[in-house]
Amino acid sequence: MAKYRKKPVVIEAEEFFPTMLPWPDGVEQYAAEHTQSVDGVSNTWYAWGIKTLEGLGEVTPGDWIITGVKGEKYPCKPDIFDATYESVDVSNLSAGDKFVRHIQEHLQPGQHVICKICGKSVDEIAREA
Repeated sequence: MAKYRKKPVVIEAEEFFPTMLPWPDGVEQYAAEHTQSVDGVSNTWYAWGIKTLEGLGEVTPGDWIITGVKGEKYPCKPDIFDATYESVDVSNLSAGDKFVRHIQEHLQPGQHVICKICGKSVDEIAREA
């Protein structure tokens, strides 16, 4: 099987904890409270979710909410986030990287910007950077 490496793309992410307000953009409480009594002790559970390109994604405390390069949102478990991402000092990005990031932040999902000179999309240019 062929091996692949993730391309170096700068993303935005916020860690979710129900007690820390405001919650990351898009996170909502979806399920009503579920109370269960075990040995006379009541426990209440809550469920949170976020709308993703694949449908409703479950969010649990400690998950990271990632904003992808096209503005899409999705949850990521802390161990996967730690193994996949590292903090980036955006002040050290090149002017070209900052420009591409600026354009990507303003695109709506499904929108594309094409360079009139080379004919490449902003996504293609970002992948080459």
